[in-house]
Amino acid sequence: MSLKNILGINPEFIRIREFELQGQKFKVKVPNITESEYMEKMVENPSSEIIDEKYQKLLKPLLEKKEQFGESDKIVFKDDDVVIDSISLKEIAINQCKTELRILASFKLLIPQEGQTMDNLTYDDINSDIPFPIQLDIVKKIANIISPSYEDSKKN
Repeated sequence: MSLKNILGINPEFIRIREFELQGQKFKVKVPNITESEYMEKMVENPSSEIIDEKYQKLLKPLLEKKEQFGESDKIVFKDDDVVIDSISLKEIAINQCKTELRILASFKLLIPQEGQTMDNLTYDDINSDIPFPIQLDIVKKIANIISPSYEDSKKN
């Protein structure tokens, strides 16, 4: 016999929590272990296609202005990468991909309005509507709501 039957509860309703930001109310579905592990795996292991697309997007303006940079210690063009102030452009691309995937995964936990879906949501959709600092605020709120700190748990 399962706990949901013993208690007569609907686990889907228990997993829904709410928060408010700037007067806007949001509902979040707390992920179960399997969902959390999948999200973490997706964020920590972006596909090579996504990374390459981001890298090419970052590389393009540098290549267009390569002649203007000339010989510089700050920007070094290598065969397979560009190093800016000792930081690999490929590493920058990877970190940006991870950040965008974490934001996307967090936003997909939000419960859409009736009749709407988050299935086809992309980071570009989020970025076109919500400024980056507010994206980070929302992600922080979602993180706090799905895994409150020990102090927050003690208050309840």
